Amino acid sequence: MNKGIIEMPENYQHHMTLGQIAFEEERFNEALNHFQLAYNLENQLEANRWLVKSALVLNEYALAETVMEERLNDYLTDNDSLRLYIEALVGLKKFQRARLFIEVYAQGTSKEELMVLLNQMEEQTVRFEGAKVQKSIGKLSSWYPEPHEITSFLEQLNQLPYESFLKLVTQVLADANHSLMLRNQLLNMLTLLKVEQHVKILNYKDEWQEVSPKELEVLGRETTYLQVSAILNKLVGEQPNVLNQLLADQRRFFNILYPLAQQEIQSIENWLSVTLAPYNGVVRLPIDQQLEEDVEELDVFNIIIEKMGLKK
Repeated sequence: MNKGIIEMPENYQHHMTLGQIAFEEERFNEALNHFQLAYNLENQLEANRWLVKSALVLNEYALAETVMEERLNDYLTDNDSLRLYIEALVGLKKFQRARLFIEVYAQGTSKEELMVLLNQMEEQTVRFEGAKVQKSIGKLSSWYPEPHEITSFLEQLNQLPYESFLKLVTQVLADANHSLMLRNQLLNMLTLLKVEQHVKILNYKDEWQEVSPKELEVLGRETTYLQVSAILNKLVGEQPNVLNQLLADQRRFFNILYPLAQQEIQSIENWLSVTLAPYNGVVRLPIDQQLEEDVEELDVFNIIIEKMGLKK
């Protein structure tokens, strides 16, 4: 190693230089250590990229994913950068997340190439233990699964090859025993993945209906959505509670349920009834009496939650 390089001061550029030399000489563990030290000293995109490249060469996919997600927008701007992120996701067997990012961000021939790579990796996952996922499905066959159970189930689904993933999702969507929240999340995933295959769902009127997720459009900021969100915002105040989650859920519900409802769900009353339905019997919404007196629109809200048994 060059004597001049050894005598360089311990700073960002020092570690970047040593890291690049080690990388070129295929001393990847040493390179990774230098790039990590450089990145710790200065949160620069250059250090981030070199750290990611070193981690991928060493099959340290979890580290690569974590580092990229600290500056994820920078990896979505061009196909070469996106390829690094897809490589990490595929290495972690997060197949459906990879498919989603390819669908949304990849451009031109790179999109086809990345899909081929993804399909090849999925085919290698021949002996995935589907019994574990089936067991999770059984646990979730209730109206009110715990949030951590839903999260765990979605993570397991994400690791399945596409055909197996699609089969299990359509199975859950067609089962009324599963919560509206879970079915809604899964339908949202299929919509983002632009799945053309028709799936059977239980719509907002509790009627079975076949839809093509690809045809469900992500709608804009409609008046009903804004009015309901405004009501919920006024109720949340400074205290974090279930209404915070309701606010986060509004967009997801709106994008999926509203297109199916056409003109029938435009009133605030109908919208609140539908979007609060998953919480029926599960929570007691903490309604502040002072807020109730200050917000005229809450008359509608109070009627709805009283009918649903949500209010003390």
